[in-house]
Amino acid sequence: MAVNPIFKGFTKTQLKNNTLINGIKSDKEKADKLKSAKPADNKPEAPKTKKPNTDSLVSVQGNDKANPHGLSEKALAYLETLKEKFGDMNFIITRGEQHGGAAGGDTSKSYNCFIDADLLEKMAADESVAAKYEGIIKDAVVQVDDLKAQAEAKGTGHLVSAFGIKLNADGTWSFSAILKDSIWDMIGGKNDSKGKNILYNTKEGMLEALERIREQIQEAEEAKKEADKNEDIDFKA
Repeated sequence: MAVNPIFKGFTKTQLKNNTLINGIKSDKEKADKLKSAKPADNKPEAPKTKKPNTDSLVSVQGNDKANPHGLSEKALAYLETLKEKFGDMNFIITRGEQHGGAAGGDTSKSYNCFIDADLLEKMAADESVAAKYEGIIKDAVVQVDDLKAQAEAKGTGHLVSAFGIKLNADGTWSFSAILKDSIWDMIGGKNDSKGKNILYNTKEGMLEALERIREQIQEAEEAKKEADKNEDIDFKA
C-alpha cells in the first residue's frame, strides 16, 4: 500500500499507533477550545486573604468593641465575678488614658471603679493579688461616701455625675470623679475629648480640684452677666 507523502519518514509503528494522527487531533482540540473560550477581561486576580483565626481574637486583638483592651478570656471571666461580688459598682477597664466603654459607665450604679487592664489580668491569674485589691475596693466604698459628703458640704457635689476609685497598673489607687456633661461644656471641654472629663486624685486633691472648677464656672457666669449688661446698655443707647 502506498504511503501518503505527508507521512513519509515515520515508522510503521508510529503510523499503526496513530502517534502522529493523535498529535494532530490533540492540537486541533486545543485550537477549538481556544476559539470557544470567553475572551479574558484582563482584570488582575484578587489577592487571596487569609481567614483570621477567630479563636485568638479575644486575647490578641484590641479593637473589638466589646473588648477594646484585648483582655484574655480568663480576665473577662474574672471581671464578671467582680461585678457579681460588688453589685453596686460599675467597673470600667482602662489602659493608660484609654477607657473601655462609655466614660460615664452604667449610671444605675452608685460607684465607679476604673481598673487597669494589666492589673485585672494579674488579679485573674493570682488569687492572692485578687484578694488584696478586692479588699481595697471594699474599703474604698466607705471613703468614696465620705468624699461625696464633703463635696456636697462644700457646694461642689453637683458638679459630679459619679464618684469612685481608680486602680492603676502599678497597684496604686486614687479617687475618681466624672464631671457632668454640662459642667464639662462650661469649662471648655470638647466632644472629642471623651475621657478627659474624669478627675483622679487623693481625697484632698479632689476637693481642691472641684473647688477650682466651681470658681472657674462662677467667674465665667459673672463675665457673661457683665457682657450681657454692656450689650443691653449699647442697645438702649
